[in-house]
Amino acid sequence: MNIFLTLDYELFFGNPTGSAEKCMLQPTEILRKLSLKYNAPMTYFVDVGYLIKLEEYKNENKELAITFNQIISQLKQLLVEGNDVQLHIHPHWEDCTYENGAWNMVTHLHYKLSDFSKFDAEKIVIKYKIKLEEYIGTSVHSFRAGGWCIQPFNHVEDVFESQGLNKSQLSLRNKVSREIADLNKRKQYFDDLFEKIEEASTIDELA
Repeated sequence: MNIFLTLDYELFFGNPTGSAEKCMLQPTEILRKLSLKYNAPMTYFVDVGYLIKLEEYKNENKELAITFNQIISQLKQLLVEGNDVQLHIHPHWEDCTYENGAWNMVTHLHYKLSDFSKFDAEKIVIKYKIKLEEYIGTSVHSFRAGGWCIQPFNHVEDVFESQGLNKSQLSLRNKVSREIADLNKRKQYFDDLFEKIEEASTIDELA
């Protein structure tokens, strides 16, 4: 059995939100040291929408500029030390703003990619992938859907293929768990219906 140690690198979305220091920077520093100690690299799925918003506001807010630089520095250090950094998308960041020292989290309009038109969803995937690669200085090939929300997959299938996103990693498939014995038999593929196993596909699921 191959075991993938994976984490979502993201801000807590509650009201109020968590801080980058407590949600991301400090916990990741602890995990980073454990990875080195036990030679157990991890994959960090980065919520790129948050980083894009930080970059958007950093020129007018010194605190957000510091946070942005700390996050980018930490991600690059993780890569140098043998960990992996891949794409995680919570598209509600498209509607969020920073006001009076806090994030105004608007999650009810566009919580998942399928809440956008196919055209706009594809633009978001392309933009977020390009920005992550710009931030970390290397290409990415894998994706983890925010909030398990990847269906209907045909909404983003074309852009995944065009952007070389050929692996999708989730621990739960729209809250439908897969028997461990089944997972051990062979590689898992999916096509349009995420719960249905396919013999072959352009997407390799790492569950």
